[in-house]
Amino acid sequence: MATDSSDKKITKLLESRTKGTEFSAGMLSKLWRVILRDRDVSPSLWTRLMTNYLNDPKNNIPSEGKKRSSDRNNLNKELARPDMSWNVFYKGIMLLAPMRIKVDITLVFRTHSTTHSITRQVNTNYNGEHRNDTTKDQS
Repeated sequence: MATDSSDKKITKLLESRTKGTEFSAGMLSKLWRVILRDRDVSPSLWTRLMTNYLNDPKNNIPSEGKKRSSDRNNLNKELARPDMSWNVFYKGIMLLAPMRIKVDITLVFRTHSTTHSITRQVNTNYNGEHRNDTTKDQS
């Protein structure tokens, strides 16, 4: 990878066995890093995923030049931070190129709990080639 500061930070994170979960400041960042850890995302896999993300026309990233490089560096920087917004979290999920996203949220109150769920088809071109883990897909 290049020697850019954002590349160094994400590479260090991806080379870590824990993917830096212990340094997360927010829930979304922690969940993001747990996903990276559980899927065993390596720096080489990250490079392939990033290239695919940058080349996907849905992301409106130019095919060459300073703007493309800037977009890549900014995304690396955002995804390596110890805290992140929902928007950045979603970009990270889209970088992983899943076929579908299912989000379950359980709210626990004193007297009861409620679970809320949504599912969204996000990638109709999914081929699963980058699957590295042994976790079970849940529909």
